[in-house]
Amino acid sequence: MKITDLLDQYPADFMPFPAVDTPDADTTIARTMKKLALTPRRRHIPIKMLLAACLTVILTATAAAVGFTLWEQARQDAGLASAGDIPEYVEYTDLPAISTDNPLENDGITEVEGASIELVSTICAGQNVTAYLRVSPAGEDGEWDIGGKPEAGGVSEIDGFYLFGIRQLSYDAATSSALICLELRGAIFEAASSFSMDLFRSEADSILHFGRFTLPITPSETVAFPVALPLENGFIPETATLTEVAVGASFVRFTMDNPQDFAQWCEANGGEDAWFQMGDAYWGAFDRAAGQEPATSYTELDAQVAYQRSWSGAICDLAYDSAVVLLDGTEIALDGAQSSLRGDDDAVSWMTEEFTLPSLVDLSQVAGIRIGEAYFPVASVPAA
Repeated sequence: MKITDLLDQYPADFMPFPAVDTPDADTTIARTMKKLALTPRRRHIPIKMLLAACLTVILTATAAAVGFTLWEQARQDAGLASAGDIPEYVEYTDLPAISTDNPLENDGITEVEGASIELVSTICAGQNVTAYLRVSPAGEDGEWDIGGKPEAGGVSEIDGFYLFGIRQLSYDAATSSALICLELRGAIFEAASSFSMDLFRSEADSILHFGRFTLPITPSETVAFPVALPLENGFIPETATLTEVAVGASFVRFTMDNPQDFAQWCEANGGEDAWFQMGDAYWGAFDRAAGQEPATSYTELDAQVAYQRSWSGAICDLAYDSAVVLLDGTEIALDGAQSSLRGDDDAVSWMTEEFTLPSLVDLSQVAGIRIGEAYFPVASVPAA
């Protein structure tokens, strides 16, 4: 039995690559120095540097002995220098256990005896939740996943969330424990006070169940910028309006208001004939770019998906020419940022597109946002 038989999402099987015959480091250095006509020199390390290095080793060993390395690893992975860099990052220094026994009646599942899931830290920013967990007993190899029936405190209905990623950051052989990073996305996290799911690990031909865990969802803030910028569709001659841009600690969200939803656009462009117009403008463009013959007909669903994606592309084009501006003048560009969430109604009368920032941002240091040539300051910050 495969884990895909039990869970909605599971990473693809790893495909091993052939070994590459590469020179060792010494050979590479020697070749490079020969090309540059350099002669190796013996370096003498000052005694102060040696003492500093020894002190670093001692402090690191001491930190490992008292368990600080878990939080240091979490901060390093999050790109934070200290726990107080942003209020959205919360550390749990007493490592509270957040798992409960929840045996699953399935022959393909192996329950892990004595399993423990402990909370190291979380980052809750709007619809984005990142959690660092220590799990034991664990192994060096295997793939982690979540599943089971989700539950959320503070909301009556769960809608629109998904697993963005789950990674094992380290393994401690002495305690048979692993530090993992879990990333979730969904509108539910803006209203929920907690979130519960089951944790699994796939090893060889078995699926291990570590029990059910519950994450606390802490409040977060955003900085909203009301804007009224025209948004040009690159596939059809239509214009919508970018109405708002919101900045969170880990994301920037663009909101579009469309004067014509899909049904209205079709009605204004010939009914069923509009399906072909939209399909050919979008799907046909990709076919022609690939040197293929475009289709001669498109269904209503083809056209509706094309209509939605064409507006998503319009938002992306504008976002990639945008940047968050900090008080010190630094710009955090969105060029190439990953779009991690998109929301709209089926008719595409409105749409939001959310982009993951390359680094976490302290919202108190945000001065404004630049969108193309336009600049929008925070209300309390005077325009430059």
